[in-house]
Formats: sequence, C-alpha cells, structure tokens
Amino acid sequence: MAALAILATAGLNAVVSLVNGHGASTFATWWDPYADVSEGEAQLLMVLFLSSLAMLSVYILAIVLFCVWLHRVARNARALGVRNLDNTPGWAVGYFFIPIMNLFVPYKAVKEIWQSSDPDAEPDFWSHRPAGLVGSWWAFFLIGNIGGRVIDRFLEGAYSASFIMPLATLQAALPIIAAVLATRVIRGIAQRQTLKAERMAATSGVEPLTC
Repeated sequence: MAALAILATAGLNAVVSLVNGHGASTFATWWDPYADVSEGEAQLLMVLFLSSLAMLSVYILAIVLFCVWLHRVARNARALGVRNLDNTPGWAVGYFFIPIMNLFVPYKAVKEIWQSSDPDAEPDFWSHRPAGLVGSWWAFFLIGNIGGRVIDRFLEGAYSASFIMPLATLQAALPIIAAVLATRVIRGIAQRQTLKAERMAATSGVEPLTC
C-alpha cells in the first residue's frame, strides 16, 4: 500500500506540474492573483486546484503508510536476529521530521535496514554490503524535493513558453523517478526479510514475518 500511495502521489504531482506549466506558458496572467481571467484560464485553474487537492490528500496518506511500513521493517530487522543496529524503529521514522538531519539520517536508517535484511547478513551486524538502489532512491528523493522548489521560482520568472514547459516536465519527472525507486526499495526489503524469515522458520521453527 505504501508503494502504491507513493506512486499515486508522484503521478498527481506530475499532473499539477504540467498543468501549472501549461497555464504559465499559455496565459500571461497565470501568476497574477488579482488579474481578470478568461474562461479557459479559469477552467485550467480549477483543474489545478482539484489535482493539487487530490495530491495533498494522497501525499498525507503516503506519509502515514510509509512511516508505518518503515517502523515495521525496522522492527522486523531486529526480530530476525540482527544486533548492533544504529537506529531504533522509532527513530528510523522520526528522523524524517527533524530539519537538517532529515537530509541524510533517514537514508542511513533505510540503508541499514536494507543491508541487515540480507538473508546472509550476520547477527552481529555491521555490514558494508552495497546498497546502490537505496542511494539512488535517496538522491532522486532529495533532488525532486529541493529541485522542485527551485524550479517553482524559475517558472514564476520565465517568460518564454519554450523555457517553461521543459522545466515543468523536469519538475514532473523527478518525483516519478524517485517514486519508482522507492517502490523497488520497499519491495526489495520485503523480499529480503521474507526470505530471511523463511530460512529461520526452516531451521528453528520461527514463524515467518509479515513485511
């Protein structure tokens, strides 16, 4: 569910970005809140409002589902016998909401879960196993969030339609790439923990976990 909500958020964000770009490149009064607007512009503004509202609703749902998922898989990592992890399940989630720290600590927490969920990871964890997928997801996550705000500023100051739409397309594409990578991370961790739990169940009778 978390993966679907993240993908839906990215898709709706793309709609918002492209509608916004189309409006800015078509109507000279797009950024003027006090200007009289034509019927066509009013209709497009309504589409923008409704898609923004839908995106906000799904975004909140995605945050809740992702936090629940992250807490669960962080707890699973410990239940699967891995020790010496740096982040508790609570802090793996909590660091996402602490300014500055949310730029790098959540990546380390998810990377730790990814590595420790490896079926071959030793109980006395620390591992230096590659986690390139997690790094790629985090890079596009940051670029999409920070870059999206920068692009917003450029869009407001752009006067050429040929310049506006490529920026809007880039703004739409970055979160979609991040969402696809996030989905792969979520599914990858689930598969790793499921396989690890199955191995433990086969050797010690421990019930498989729900990932």
